[in-house]
Amino acid sequence: MKSFKKIVLLYITLLILFSISITVVHCIPNELVYENVKESVQTIRDEGIVKKMLNIPIYRLDTFTDCLMFNIILCSDENQPIQSAFLNNFHYYNENMLVDTEQVVNHKGKDIVVGNYARYWHGYLVFVRPLMIIMNYKGIRLLNTILLSLLAIIVVVLLSSKVGKMTALTFLFSLFFVNLYVVAQTIQFSICFYIALIGMLTILLKPSIVKENRFLLFFFGLGVTTSFFDLLTTPQITLGLPLVAYIMFCKPQKMCIKTISSIIIWGTGYAFM
Repeated sequence: MKSFKKIVLLYITLLILFSISITVVHCIPNELVYENVKESVQTIRDEGIVKKMLNIPIYRLDTFTDCLMFNIILCSDENQPIQSAFLNNFHYYNENMLVDTEQVVNHKGKDIVVGNYARYWHGYLVFVRPLMIIMNYKGIRLLNTILLSLLAIIVVVLLSSKVGKMTALTFLFSLFFVNLYVVAQTIQFSICFYIALIGMLTILLKPSIVKENRFLLFFFGLGVTTSFFDLLTTPQITLGLPLVAYIMFCKPQKMCIKTISSIIIWGTGYAFM
């Protein structure tokens, strides 16, 4: 009962926090982000949409969705921040996201809205919209590369010291095969990796989360956070990677029940948000 009250309190707190934060960033005038959004869309035009990295077909960037993000940024109205935050208007008329986003850029987002994307929170805007004041797509890619690499290195080092070198090496190989560099080149791909790596880092730094029922609160929070920030990319990794780290500290006799409980509570958090 005590755990249930904490979960409800966490849910309400995050719901309020996310609602306020997504509204506040829509108060940023479009004029402040316009030039960097324009340069970002031009970068995608120069590279080609859904670009192949290293000329390898399986390493394609999701620049289609990144275009959608830029589209939504310019179609917002700072004079109606609440409506903009919860409707997420965008222009998609020609069934070509790049062309439609270029039209948004040319019209500066004014009087060109066709529909809305209200079924997602679009929580990534809490970070992407303010970043667009000071940097363009290339800058965000560089920042992603640095931050994700640092997070991955810290997790590998902690795995080596707290669990074992072989485990750390295995995790490092998994990141190599996923190709973290490619992930960092797309805003859409990187979102869930941030949540997953920070989740792993939290468990490795505070393994006490494993004890008692605090793990339920932790995985519920991960599910809620994923639902807010992700635009349906690979949400399962925000469960899978932290769960692998968590299982390493579980007692064998409790591993099965705690694994199942973690999956259910993560899914509950994701669904409720």
